[in-house]
Amino acid sequence: MGNRKKRDARHKAQAKHTGSAQHAPTHSDSAHEGATGRENAHTHTQGAESQPPLPAEQLATATQSGADSADASHNAVTQAPDTDKAESEPGYLPPDTHAADNDKNADADETDAPDDAEDVSANVSTPGAPQASEHSVQHAADTHSAASDDQSQATDDASESLQVYEPMFRFERVHGTLGDVCARDTISALAVSTDRFAVGMHSGMIYVLHTDGSLERGFRFHSAAVNDLVFDTTGEFIGSAGLDGHVAIASLHASEQYVFDFRRPVRTIALEPNFGRRSSRAFVCGGMAGNLVYRDKRWFGHKETIIHSGEGPVIAAAWRARWIAWANDCGVRIADSNTQQVVSLIAAPPGADLGLARCSLEWRDDSTLVIAHGERITVASVRTQSADEPPPLANLFPGTAPKVYVEVTAIFQLDSVTCGLAHFKQDMLVLAHIPEHGHTELRTISAQGDELDSDALALDDSPRFRSSDYHLLGTYEHRIECTSQKKVLSPVFYAASPSQVLTVRPRDERDHIDFLLSNKNFAEALAYLDELGPAAAGMGVDVDAIGHAYLDHLISLGDYEGAAERLAPLLGDDVRSWETYIFLFVDHGHVPTVLPYIPLSQPQLSEVLYEMVLVSLLRDPVLLCDTLRRWPVHIYSTPAVAAALEDQCAGENSEVLTEALAHLYLANHQPARALQYFLVLGRPIVLDLLAEHNLFPAVRDRLSDLIRLEVKLAGTDQPPRSLLIDLLVANMHSVPIKRVVAQLKDASWYEYKYLDALCARDPQLVSEYGGTLVRLYAQYDYAKLLPFLRVLNVEWFSEAYKVCKEHDYVPEMVFILGRTGDNQGALSLILERLGDVYRAIDFVKQQDDPELWTRLLEHSQDRPEFIRALLEHVGGEIDPLHILRRIRNGLAVPGLKYALMKILHNFHLQVSLLQGCSSVLNHAARDAGEHLERAQSSGLYCQLDTICAVCYGAISRSHALVFLCGHAAHAMCLAPDMPLGTSARQTVYTVHETETQRRAHSSARWIGMCDEAAPLARDVPDVPPERALSHSLFLERRLRRQPFAQQGCPACFSRNSYCLA
Repeated sequence: MGNRKKRDARHKAQAKHTGSAQHAPTHSDSAHEGATGRENAHTHTQGAESQPPLPAEQLATATQSGADSADASHNAVTQAPDTDKAESEPGYLPPDTHAADNDKNADADETDAPDDAEDVSANVSTPGAPQASEHSVQHAADTHSAASDDQSQATDDASESLQVYEPMFRFERVHGTLGDVCARDTISALAVSTDRFAVGMHSGMIYVLHTDGSLERGFRFHSAAVNDLVFDTTGEFIGSAGLDGHVAIASLHASEQYVFDFRRPVRTIALEPNFGRRSSRAFVCGGMAGNLVYRDKRWFGHKETIIHSGEGPVIAAAWRARWIAWANDCGVRIADSNTQQVVSLIAAPPGADLGLARCSLEWRDDSTLVIAHGERITVASVRTQSADEPPPLANLFPGTAPKVYVEVTAIFQLDSVTCGLAHFKQDMLVLAHIPEHGHTELRTISAQGDELDSDALALDDSPRFRSSDYHLLGTYEHRIECTSQKKVLSPVFYAASPSQVLTVRPRDERDHIDFLLSNKNFAEALAYLDELGPAAAGMGVDVDAIGHAYLDHLISLGDYEGAAERLAPLLGDDVRSWETYIFLFVDHGHVPTVLPYIPLSQPQLSEVLYEMVLVSLLRDPVLLCDTLRRWPVHIYSTPAVAAALEDQCAGENSEVLTEALAHLYLANHQPARALQYFLVLGRPIVLDLLAEHNLFPAVRDRLSDLIRLEVKLAGTDQPPRSLLIDLLVANMHSVPIKRVVAQLKDASWYEYKYLDALCARDPQLVSEYGGTLVRLYAQYDYAKLLPFLRVLNVEWFSEAYKVCKEHDYVPEMVFILGRTGDNQGALSLILERLGDVYRAIDFVKQQDDPELWTRLLEHSQDRPEFIRALLEHVGGEIDPLHILRRIRNGLAVPGLKYALMKILHNFHLQVSLLQGCSSVLNHAARDAGEHLERAQSSGLYCQLDTICAVCYGAISRSHALVFLCGHAAHAMCLAPDMPLGTSARQTVYTVHETETQRRAHSSARWIGMCDEAAPLARDVPDVPPERALSHSLFLERRLRRQPFAQQGCPACFSRNSYCLA
C-alpha cells in the first residue's frame, strides 16, 4: 500500500471525450412527475431513541435494547412482505444484492421504461448534438495499437517497476470501537462529515464515530441491512435507508428524529442542502419500488411527491443546489428540485450489470455531475440555453424548446469496476475493483482522463465481497498544518470494505520526508527541509538524526568521499559527532579522504584527535608535510608529533619527513631549529626566515651555503638582485663586514654586490676596501667606476690607476691624474688618446690654469675642428683674439664664419643685458629719492593740547603745522588749499604727548570737561554755542584726515624751492 504502480496499457484509464450533446426532457415523462400519494408509506413523527456512546463490550446489549425500543415506539409500522423477510436473515452477505435481484424479478413489469423515454448517452446521437463516431473509431484504433505494443511495454514496465514512486496519499486504518463492531458485524453503508463518519451495518445498526474510530452515537432504526447513509451539509443530521423499507432521519445533537416506512426496500436517500437549517426538512429517496419520492415537512405533516417512476429500482441519488440526480435501470436522470420537473436522461452504460455494479453520483459543483457506473465515468453538465442558441432538432416544434438541458462533456472508460468516486482538487479519486486480481485500488484520474496515480489498498479483499460492497467518500476535516501550525481545512477520504475502514489523506510535508527517509533519500530529505526553512521546526523532525543517518548510509555504501564532503553541513558545531565520524574514518583507513574537511576552529576538536590524524599520516610524508603547513600548532601537542617525526626520520632519512619536521618546528615558533633543516634541504624559505627572525648569528659562518642556495634558486651564478646581500647589509651588526668579505673571496660577484651595497649606503663603510671595489667595478660595473673614484681616498689612486690602465679606461686615468696634480699628463691623455676637444675644454676650465690654456691653444692651432670648438665654447674664459691670431695663414676652418657670428651675437647680448640692468637701477634710485624728498618736506601736525616739554603748558591755541625748514603755518590757513590724494598717515606726522598722557587727557575731556573745547570753538566764526563742542570735534577729525602740506612748506614752495633742512 502506498507505492505507485506502473500498469499495463490495458489497465490504464482510456478517456473517450464526446461532443456537445444536448438533452431535453420528453413530454412522456410528465405522466410520472405529478403523481403524489400516501398509499405506499406511513409517516412516523416519533423516531427511535438515539443510543448514547457505549463501550465495545456493551455494543451487543445496546444493539438489542435499541431494537426493542425501536419496535416499541413504532407500533404503526407494518411488516414487509414475506419476500422481504428473507432479505433480513442474518449471515447472508451481501443481502442487498440478492434482495435487489429478487425484487427486480418480482417487479419486472414496473421496471420497463416508457417507450417515449429519452435516452441521452454519448453512444447515441441526438438531434442538435455532434456525432461521436470519430471518438469511437479512434478508441478502437488505440485498442488495437495497445495490443500490438504489449511486448515492448512489458519490457519498459519491468525496468520501471524497479523504481520507487511516492504515493499521493497516506492510508491509515481506523481502529478504536470500529474494530470491535466489525468483529461481530459487517459494514453495508458509509457516510462522512467534517468531524465524523458513520457506518451502517448489515444488522441494521448505525454507528456515528469520530475520525479516530471512537464511538459518538448509535442508532437502531432498521431491522435489516442499512443500504444508504448520508449526512446533511451542516453535519447536524444523518439520514439512512434500509433494506426493511424504513427511511430514518435523526439529529446528532438533539432528539429530533423522523422514521418513514415505504414497505419496500429503500436503496438510497438524499437530504436537501442545508437540511439542518431549513424548516422544510425535505429529502428524496428511492428503492425497489421504482419511485423517486420527494418528501418535505408542511404545517400538518409531511407531504410526499413522486418525482419519477417506472424505470426500475432507484439505486443512487444525489442532491446539490437545485438539482436532484438519481440512477435507475435506464440510466441517470436529473430533475429540478424547485419545479420537480425532469430535465433529461443519461443512459446507463451498455451491458452493465446494474444489480452488481455500484453507481456513484457526485456533484463536482452546482451544475456538473460525475457518474461512475461499472467501468465507465461520465461527466455531464446542466446548462441553460441562451437566447441565440438554436434549439435541438427534437424541439423544433413551437413551444417545445427547453430552457435547461444536460450536456455530456466527457466519458472515461476504465479497465475495472468502480466502487466509489470522490473529487480531489481538479482530479477524481476512483475506488476500482479488479475482479481478475481480486483486489481494490485507489486511482487518481485527471479531468482529461489521464491516470496520475494508482495505489493498492490494504482492504480485506475477501472472495465473497463484490464491487458493490466497497465504498469511497470524500469530505473535509480540520487539522493542524504541520509547517505553519495553523488550523486548516484539508480533504480526507474514507474507503471501506465490509470489515474495515481506511482514511485516505493527501500526503503533507512530513509524509514526504518520511517517504524519502524510508527509501534512504537522505540528501533529498535534507534539501527539502532546508527549502522549508523555519517552517520545518514545527514538524518535530530531528535534522541532526537525519544527517547522521545519511552519513552512516554513505559510509555503508563505501562512499567515503561523499560522506566527508557532507560532514560540515550535517554536523555543524557538534564536537562529539565530529570526533565520532573522524575516528571512524581513521579506523577504516580513509584519513586522506576526510583530511581536507577536518575543522580547525569553530568547532575545534580535541588535541588527541589531531595528533592521531597526524601520526596516521606518517605513511604519507607528502600529505603530512602539507598538513603541518596548514594546521595551526595550538590545536595539537607539538612535542609529541615532533618526537614521532624524529624517530621516523632517523629510520628512513626521508627528505619529505625532514621537511615536515622543519615545518613543525617553524609552526611551533622555533625558527632557529627549523632553519637548520631547511638549509640542509635547500628550501627558499631559508632567506625568508633570516629576514623575518634575524637568524644571521646562527648562519654567519655558513654564507657559502646560503650563496649556493640562492644561486640554485636564481638559476645563475650572477643574479641581478640578491636577497642575501640585502639581508647582510641590513644586519651588519650581526655579521661584521670583515667576516662577510672574508667568506665572499671565492664569490667575486657576491663580493661586488655586497661592497657596492655598502658603498651606496655609506662610502666610508668601504674605505678599507677601495682598491678591491675599484677592481670589482672595473670587472662588473664600469658605469659606477668614475663616480666611485670621485669619492675614493687619495691613498687608493695609485692602485686604482693601475687597474684603469690595465683595463685601458682613459677617462678614469685622466680623472686620477687630474686629482693627483698631473694636469699636463691628464690633458695630454685627453688630446692624444681621446681626441675630445670638448672634454679638453671642460678639463681646462675646471683647472683654470693659463699654462693649460696655452697648451690647448698650441695643440689646436693647426687643427680646424679644435679651433672652431674653442671659438664656440670658450666664452669669457679666453679672448677670441688670441685664438684667431694663432690661426695659420691659409688654414681652412670649416664653420669659422658661423663661429664668429656666434661670438658677436653673444657680445651684443651681453651689452643689451648690461644696459637693461643699468636702466632698472636708475629708475629704482629715482623712486627712492622722490620718496625721501616727500618724507623730509612734509609738515608735522601739532594739536591744541600738545604740551610743552618744559612748562607743561599748551603750545598754541590754534592748530598748526611745523616744517623742517623752520617755517610754521596754521592748519586752517592750509586746509582750504590742500589738494586731496594721499592719506594723512603718509603725509602728516602728529606731534603729541606720550600715549599714556594722551589717553588720560582724552578720557577726561569726554567725561564732562566741556569748557576745554571752547577755545576751539572760538577759532571758528559763526558757530552757535550749543554746537561749539560738536563742531570742534568734527574739525579735529577732518584735520586728521586731510593730507596737509603734501608739497612741503608753502613759503618755500612759493619760491619754487624745496626745503630739505
